[in-house]
Amino acid sequence: MSLSMQPQTSASPIDCNKNLIQAFANLLVGVLAVSNFLAQLIVLHAGTPAALSQATLTLMFVVLGVLLIGIGFGFLAKSKESLLQHRWSMTVAIVMASAAIFLVMVPSAFKFYIDPDVEFFSSLSLMTLIHGVVGVPAIVIGVIYAFGDLPQKIKSWMRWAAAFWVVSLVLGVVVFLEMMGLLPM
Repeated sequence: MSLSMQPQTSASPIDCNKNLIQAFANLLVGVLAVSNFLAQLIVLHAGTPAALSQATLTLMFVVLGVLLIGIGFGFLAKSKESLLQHRWSMTVAIVMASAAIFLVMVPSAFKFYIDPDVEFFSSLSLMTLIHGVVGVPAIVIGVIYAFGDLPQKIKSWMRWAAAFWVVSLVLGVVVFLEMMGLLPM
């Protein structure tokens, strides 16, 4: 391999600017595509299409399964390895639930409650609010455990977190059934 001392031809400033402008245009197109996707995702929630609601419900059943597996690891934990498996499975449940919450549930609730025709004291509205009030502590405690420090009285806090999760998931199923007209209220 020989090193040549011949000057290399470099791109002219005009070519560099063209490349930079093209890269910026491609980035802008990508950002607009993602923005358009998110806008469509949020617009879809005005009526929460059945397919989207069913997909979210399915995801939340998967979360429930992972949650129960994680609770099993925590309950049967006799070693650091099983406690680590418990923590990882609960972290997976938190991440999946957070995706469903922020991509589907929050936009859907926002669109529902800004509608001027909404009956605030309807059974669907009240169940949705109760579901949210019970779900927020479950997510907050889960995030603190997964990504932060653990409190001193860990067993009692974990039991509270598990109770919040299970009650919130059950209420979520009730909200779904009521929203789809499958539950007489």
